[in-house]
Amino acid sequence: MKLIIIGLCLLILVTSQRISINDQNCNKYLQKFGTANNPDGTGATKIAFTGDVAFITNSTSVKVKLRYSDVDLFNDPTYFGLVQEDGKKAETTCLDLKLWKFTSNTYSDPVQVTDLPITNENNNQKQWRYYSFTIPGDQLGSKLVVTQNSAQFIYKGYFAIAYYAAGTDQVQYTFYFEFQVTVDKASGASVDTAFKPLSQSSTLGCTPSASCNTKADTVLKWCTDLTCTKFSTPDLHLNDQFVLLQQVTTLGMDYYLVGTEVWYTGNGLNKKAIIISINNSKKGQVIIQLKAEIAWTGVTIKATSTLSTTQGRRILVQTTFDTVSGETEEITCIKAEGADTCPTCQQEKNANGFYSDNCKGDVEEEDDEVKHPSSNGFTLFGFFTLLLFAII
Repeated sequence: MKLIIIGLCLLILVTSQRISINDQNCNKYLQKFGTANNPDGTGATKIAFTGDVAFITNSTSVKVKLRYSDVDLFNDPTYFGLVQEDGKKAETTCLDLKLWKFTSNTYSDPVQVTDLPITNENNNQKQWRYYSFTIPGDQLGSKLVVTQNSAQFIYKGYFAIAYYAAGTDQVQYTFYFEFQVTVDKASGASVDTAFKPLSQSSTLGCTPSASCNTKADTVLKWCTDLTCTKFSTPDLHLNDQFVLLQQVTTLGMDYYLVGTEVWYTGNGLNKKAIIISINNSKKGQVIIQLKAEIAWTGVTIKATSTLSTTQGRRILVQTTFDTVSGETEEITCIKAEGADTCPTCQQEKNANGFYSDNCKGDVEEEDDEVKHPSSNGFTLFGFFTLLLFAII
């Protein structure tokens, strides 16, 4: 009996052991974080972390899905994935995964998230692995940062997943990401979502235990025309067409830019832009033609693209890598059509269907004038009519 108990104890001890971070077998995991094509360590990463965020159907809950490429060892029975959250046994891993949230994009106030279970999925064809967690609708306000305009709540999330040497606080790799979900105030219905991953190069040296000074991988320039040989910030009005150049600035990222998205942001605004045309024929840049769809004060335009070895979509092998982003400096405003000054609150409402939360009172006053546009006119007319009868 004693021998059986001793044997069981030894079995438990052996099976609960983890691979050391210094073990050569652990390198099989750590090498997955390496760069894709450049031996000097610059450029895109093989793991190509990205993700998306979406409302769950018929619900106000939000599902966040993170994705990475496991192309080298996807089908390996032992060294697939990275951590236990990938469906692995503890004794085959050397890394632990932790989820962190923050209150701003300085990532300076980490709080470990332990009450949102992480689930895993796989895509066998594309050799992708996923982590997902769900934020219940009634926790959006406590888990995320809230801004608003007159018609919408905009919930912003600042998160990171970090890989640690098993059983320690030694960070090996951290993936930072931001997302936004927009909800209609009146109905509670979902309006829009946006996800922004931060590349490894843009967060180089950052760890959850210290603030992170991120560095954009691209710049956004205002072009004077579609050739993008000259640059100047335009005086934009609603429905004006304009051109932006997104250009890579990080060393070693000699790729095509694909899957481009553009967003209008700032002062309670988060609206996805409709792109008229894209020209990504030259590596390291994409020319984006757009039409100003808003009238707003205090606007920053942001763009994200994915690094790719081809101009088109991935077919059989890994061709897409990190997502890169950039933004313009804040412009004073996008004016209403034909206007010489920044939009009034009423002009914002007319153009967008909503207006900045900073000027609610002004709009209500203007709305009252719109609802009763001739009240002063009728009063004046009545006064002159009575005066005329008195004279007669």
